[in-house]
Amino acid sequence: MLAEQVATRIRLACGSVALVAACSRAAPPAPAPTPEAPLPASSGVVASIASVAPAAAGEKSACTKTAYVDEAGEPTGPAPTCKDGEVLVVGKAFTTAAAGEGALLAPSHRVVVKSFCLDSTEVSIGALNRCGPCVAAMGPIPGNASRPARGLDPATMDRFCAEQGKRLPTEPEYELASQGLAPSTCAGSSPCDVGATAGDRAGSGAMDLAGNVAELTATEVCACEPAGTCRLGRVVRGATYAAPLKGTRARSLRLASDGTQEALGFRCARSR
Repeated sequence: MLAEQVATRIRLACGSVALVAACSRAAPPAPAPTPEAPLPASSGVVASIASVAPAAAGEKSACTKTAYVDEAGEPTGPAPTCKDGEVLVVGKAFTTAAAGEGALLAPSHRVVVKSFCLDSTEVSIGALNRCGPCVAAMGPIPGNASRPARGLDPATMDRFCAEQGKRLPTEPEYELASQGLAPSTCAGSSPCDVGATAGDRAGSGAMDLAGNVAELTATEVCACEPAGTCRLGRVVRGATYAAPLKGTRARSLRLASDGTQEALGFRCARSR
C-alpha cells in the first residue's frame, strides 16, 4: 500500500481509463514491485522513482519523453478573486527545484505561473460526499468527514474539481504554492483532519502541503528508460503522513494515473 511505499518507488504504467486516449496503446500489466531502499531524509526536495514497465516484443513507446524547457517572460493578467476556502497564489517566474532521477528526472528549469486560486486544504471526505455527480458515479465514501478523501481514481478527482468550476493544479502551480513550508507534524499511521495541522502552512496560506496525503496534479510526465521504453503518468506532489516533509518544499513524486493509492488525495485550483 502507498502508505508504506509513497516515499519509495511507485509503479508507472499506462493503464488508467483517463490515460487510454493519451497513449498510443495500452501498456502490459506492470511487474510486481521490488523492495526499495529508503529515500534520504536530508534532501529538501525528494523524488520517488517509479520503475517503468518493460515493453512487450515489438511494442511502441506510449509517449515521447518529457522535455523541460525554460519559459520566457513574466506572468501577466489580473489576479482572480478568491472565495472562502481558497488562497490566492500570486503568480511569478521562478526556477523549479530539480526532482527525481533516472527516467523520471525533472531538472531545474524556469517556469512562468500566473496568479491563481487554490483550495486552502485538501478535499475532505465530507466535501466529496456533498458532490452529487461524484456520489452518483461511485457511491459515498465511508470514513471521517474531516479526513482527506483518498484512494480515488484520477477521473473522480477531475470530476469533483470540474463540478466546482475548477481543475487540478499543475505541477508548477503546486510547487509555487508550496514555497515557504515548514516540516509537518502530521505523521503516523493515518492522515490528520484537513487544515488541522497548524504548522503545515505554506507562504501562500495553503495547508497540508508538507504532510497528510500526497496530491495528484494535472501535469502529465513521460518517463523513458535508456532502452527507449516510455510510459505516461501524472505527477504527484506533496509529502504524506507516512513520509512527512523533511526540508522546505513539498516533495516531488512520480506516479502512474491509475489512482486508488491509499495516501493519494487532491485539491482544486482555478485561474478565474
